[in-house]
Amino acid sequence: MLYVNAAGVLAVLYNPGPMDRQDALRRRWFGRAIAALLAAGGVASCAPATPSPTVDVAAMQALAATTLASIPTAAPLTPRPATRTPTVAATPTQPVEAREMPTPPSPVVRYVVQAGDTLLAIAYRHNVSMAAIQLANDMGESQIVRLGDTLTIPSEKIAPDENAFWILHIVRPAQTLSAIAQLYGVSMAALARVNQIADPDAIHVGQKLIVPLTGLYVAAEPTARPQRPTEVAAPAAGNPAAPAKPPTAQPPAPPIVYSDIGGAEAMRARLLELHNAERVAAGVPPLVISAVLQQAAQLHAQDCAVRGYGSHIGSDGSTARVRIARAGYAGRITGENWAFGRSVERVFDMWFHQEYPNGPHRLNILSPRYTEVGFGIAEAGNGGFYFIANFGAP
Repeated sequence: MLYVNAAGVLAVLYNPGPMDRQDALRRRWFGRAIAALLAAGGVASCAPATPSPTVDVAAMQALAATTLASIPTAAPLTPRPATRTPTVAATPTQPVEAREMPTPPSPVVRYVVQAGDTLLAIAYRHNVSMAAIQLANDMGESQIVRLGDTLTIPSEKIAPDENAFWILHIVRPAQTLSAIAQLYGVSMAALARVNQIADPDAIHVGQKLIVPLTGLYVAAEPTARPQRPTEVAAPAAGNPAAPAKPPTAQPPAPPIVYSDIGGAEAMRARLLELHNAERVAAGVPPLVISAVLQQAAQLHAQDCAVRGYGSHIGSDGSTARVRIARAGYAGRITGENWAFGRSVERVFDMWFHQEYPNGPHRLNILSPRYTEVGFGIAEAGNGGFYFIANFGAP
């Protein structure tokens, strides 16, 4: 409120409080009006004072009313609209067709055959079957691997129960599924399951079958063919029958030895296969061939053949440890098996089963301490062979 009394007006002007924009505008105009009022009233000082008797109060009131009426009223403040971020309408997209991602191909594993490798050892090392490797490399029924060959190793199992002993069989003329199962000692149901055969009579010559063996397959040694009875001609009528001559007894056929069909190298390969099959079955890593151990074993086998009897002691009084070290083998752990026999299978059977279960030969074969082996084979004069197996670990 504005008092026309000069002291009251001044008190209002110099007692400002909180103000907004409209208050500021009004006070600006108030300042101009007060200046005019002071000039009209003859007041020269802003200090409160008693009005002079010569002041025309009526004139001051009239002037104040006119001045106040001339003060413009500030327009009410209009709140400024808040700035909004413009909304961009989403561009419709084409629906994406759901497609199944192609399964990446399984990595192909290549393996280069090393010295001392056998098909069984390679299959065991890669946790697949011999049959799977035979199929992947178009080997047929062959289980022979050669140093430096590159083999394709399947990355997937044929069946959940696949093991390293499974092999490949190619159907021959007149063979039936039942006969093949009997040949390998497996059930016909297992043979049909693994090969997904619905009709057992539908197999054909040349078909490749996987034989689900649980152990090493050893073909039976051939036996002598039965002799047909000697035919005796009927006597002529009226003549007394001549006594029939008894048939001559035929000696049994000698057992087949590997030197007849592949030499000493085939016999060594078979020995290694038999050793590793039993080690794999017992959960022991397979052995590999050591050329140094093989040299020591061969020299001792020849020494036994020359003198005509076998022993762990050489003709010069040397022990197995001395002979192996003399050949240049640096391993700290060594062992030796020796035997005389006519076939690899018979000799291995003696080593592995004769003193079951804790015979020294068997313990050497299954010992996890040994990682290498060498075989010596020398032919004796009576058709047999001296077999030496030297074991070691570098």
